[in-house]
Amino acid sequence: MKTTKTIAAFAFIAMMLVGASTEVKAQKGNEKTVVIEASMTCDNCKKKIERDIAFEKGVKSVEANVETKKVTISYEADKNSDEKLTKAVEKLGYTAKVVTPNVAAPEAKKDDCPKKSDGCCGKK
Repeated sequence: MKTTKTIAAFAFIAMMLVGASTEVKAQKGNEKTVVIEASMTCDNCKKKIERDIAFEKGVKSVEANVETKKVTISYEADKNSDEKLTKAVEKLGYTAKVVTPNVAAPEAKKDDCPKKSDGCCGKK
């Protein structure tokens, strides 16, 4: 009797593990990537965007590039959207828009930095 319960317990655990594995695979198919143009001008802007956007719901990775002024965000589509992530970048004080094909990025001016008071761009 004790052996039967042990075998049943192991079978149950095995089924749970297989089910969890299938669920993880299903979630990976839900991942989406968006590229957003942002008016960042320095490494402090880059760090701020990467740090703060990483805490948005469903965000898996964030990579900002000051030279191209683009932020690449991978996220779970059922937990967030391109529009919400664009608004999150705007809430940090930057102009932001989703990149569309065949559209050139606008040039940001050095004095466009939105948060000079918080030490961004080395200015106070």
